[in-house]
Amino acid sequence: MEKVRVFTETIFHGSFGNGRGEYYILLECIDKNGVPRTKEKYAKYKNKTKNEVELIALTEILKSFTRKCEIELHMRKGFISETIRAGRHMTWQQENWKNKKGEDVKNSALWKEYIELSEGHKIMIVTEEESEYSKAMRLQLQEWLKR
Repeated sequence: MEKVRVFTETIFHGSFGNGRGEYYILLECIDKNGVPRTKEKYAKYKNKTKNEVELIALTEILKSFTRKCEIELHMRKGFISETIRAGRHMTWQQENWKNKKGEDVKNSALWKEYIELSEGHKIMIVTEEESEYSKAMRLQLQEWLKR
């Protein structure tokens, strides 16, 4: 199984559910000749929540793979990373997309897509405030925001 490191940075501006968010994804792998290769993706959205933007970024990451991989996913600690690490998304699926209070889970369509796309991959979440790419990724996001 090919090993891939994925780094994410997201920025969110505005009020809950009515703001805009951007994400930047950097995928890093070693090719068959032992040479490190990277692939980048950037997108921005309006009228989304921070969690929606992060989930969209994760589904876009998974859509980019043509075969099942061992993925080391570097992201900031927050609701999305902790939900995946704790397996709550799988519990919600078993509970027909209801939380402990019996309420509908927010962004259930995105969670369903994440589960479907992640099937067969081995995903390890690495939460960190700074990775070797964080500073450069944030600078690039700032540049894109000016456009």
